[in-house]
Amino acid sequence: MTAGAHPLDPLDAGEVERAVACVRAARELGDAVRFVFVELREPDKASLAACRAGGVLPPRQAALVVLAAGRTHEALVDLDRDELSAWAVVPGVHAAVTADEYAEAEVAVKADAGFRRALALRGVHDLELVMVDTWSVGLFEDGDRRVGRA
Repeated sequence: MTAGAHPLDPLDAGEVERAVACVRAARELGDAVRFVFVELREPDKASLAACRAGGVLPPRQAALVVLAAGRTHEALVDLDRDELSAWAVVPGVHAAVTADEYAEAEVAVKADAGFRRALALRGVHDLELVMVDTWSVGLFEDGDRRVGRA
């Protein structure tokens, strides 16, 4: 942590990158991994009180939600030591749908021949004029699949 920074300051870009790098180095995640959240794990009140009293900064930690192999994981990275300190699968939980997944869904829908035919029947031939808005179906997701309605 930089000198003079407050213990509750959000993670800076370098800390986010280091947290992701620590998880990647410690776990074999494959290419289809998504880092859904990377945020500061706030120190507890006792650590903050000690910081105020003695000037000792509490450990800087990043909390992450990672979607890998179709499963949601929670991770904790100790940024002072650049190491993954906790990793757990969260059974029965689906991580939030990310912006890149929405973008990928739009590309997939626009590539579908049936969708293009339906548009053509309605006189729409320029797909640049079409926006596909995908919504997560929430708790109705099936197993390891990520399901949305476009």
